[in-house]
Amino acid sequence: MCGIQNVTRKHGTYYYRKLIRLGPDKPFRLRLSLKTTSRRRAALLAPALTLICERVAMNMMSKMGRDGLTGAERAEIYRRQMLVERDRLEAMHASLHILPPDDHEDISKALTLRLGASEMAAQDGAMQGKTEDFLVARIDPENDDEPIVIVTWSDLAQSIEHEGAEEAAAARLAEIGVEQSALREAMARKVVNEARIVAIREFREVLANPGAAYPPVPIGQYEPAPQHLAAPATQVAPVPAQPAVAGPWANMTPTEAMEKFFAHNPKTGGKDGKSRKKNGAAWTAKTRKQALVAARLLEQVMEGRPLAQITHDDLVTLNDCFEKVHGETFLRSPRQQAMTIFEIVEEYEAQVIDDDDIPLAQRRKKPKPVTDDSKASKPLTRKDLGLSLVTTNRHFGFLRQLTNWFSRHQPIAELDYGAFIMKNRRNPRKDRPAYTEEQGRVIFSLPPWTGASSPQRRMQAGSMVVHDSWYWVPMIAWYIRDVYNQRWSRDASNSRLTAH
Repeated sequence: MCGIQNVTRKHGTYYYRKLIRLGPDKPFRLRLSLKTTSRRRAALLAPALTLICERVAMNMMSKMGRDGLTGAERAEIYRRQMLVERDRLEAMHASLHILPPDDHEDISKALTLRLGASEMAAQDGAMQGKTEDFLVARIDPENDDEPIVIVTWSDLAQSIEHEGAEEAAAARLAEIGVEQSALREAMARKVVNEARIVAIREFREVLANPGAAYPPVPIGQYEPAPQHLAAPATQVAPVPAQPAVAGPWANMTPTEAMEKFFAHNPKTGGKDGKSRKKNGAAWTAKTRKQALVAARLLEQVMEGRPLAQITHDDLVTLNDCFEKVHGETFLRSPRQQAMTIFEIVEEYEAQVIDDDDIPLAQRRKKPKPVTDDSKASKPLTRKDLGLSLVTTNRHFGFLRQLTNWFSRHQPIAELDYGAFIMKNRRNPRKDRPAYTEEQGRVIFSLPPWTGASSPQRRMQAGSMVVHDSWYWVPMIAWYIRDVYNQRWSRDASNSRLTAH
């Protein structure tokens, strides 16, 4: 010890140490270097730091009593978040049944990976106040042939529609009508992460014991109860139904709800699209525009009804409209952007003709985008209509995010987006045309393989052949392509292309 209060000395450098208590919570120790080897300077700095620590601790304690969350408020946030997490976990599990993920063919393994990663993220958030991005790996030690799955938490959270703790805490504070502050948001984030940990563990217990999630079914609904257990019938007056309470959420149109969704989610850019621009918002201006287009199309299909009255039939009608428009020219002109989707469908229906009526010379032409002063150069057929799978999935993906968020504020009908969002199961290798043997001969007859002028001028003919990556990588890629086309045949006698 150096003899100065709250000061220690190690390797010639003086350090300040002090135990700080904030109310009834567990104390923590503050330790920092004074960055000096002078005892006289350390004796001057230590009392000043002690005075500052006492002043900051008193300010924090007074602010905690004034700006913090009470026990009842924390309990209400926990209750609301548990309800949200239970519904989210059930929806995530059901979505794996409809669309199996790319990382696993086995649904149980995919679910285990997502539950474990979500629990780790929530534990980090509860302990450290924030969740840093981390790698999630799954290795089966009992099966050597099982592939190793390694993904980042950010990608995994996006695939399961995991809402950030900051957005969830802000939403819960707004629901209970508490004014937001830095301290309240931090406390609410901790409660949100604690609720997620408990919900995940509860979900695992329900998987092990499915009957625990539901109340016991009365015997009288399936078979008559024994006489000694039957209770005498009593006349009970029916309880009159309570009228629904109309509020601002009940009258919102889809576009108004999407604007509200932007304002409640800073990751989308916020109300004006400029939120978190320093760190880079997750949604660009193009993404926001595409989300508004999806909401506007749904509003046109609902014909003025508020979003609270949406039904699955509205999604079916919207999907039917997507199958009757021309994807390459849909909403590409200012004239179409001012029309409703029903008017656009009628316009395309009037342009569709049979394939037999189209001359052969025009069948190979691609239609040009329709503008105010021009029409498509190629007549439309039934095969030309319909949005692409990517575009359709994007529209319904935005609507699913909107309605899932909206249902937390206003009850709506159950919607099955899995009936419309489909996975592209085509093989990318087959979609991309492969090089022919003649094209390969042309490629490998170029100067890098037959002789170049110099290492710096590889595309000029000469007598120098450099055996580097430029030389070997295309040849290896061609060899792999040739082996793939032969279905991994061991017979190499069919290889017609040789290296020079």
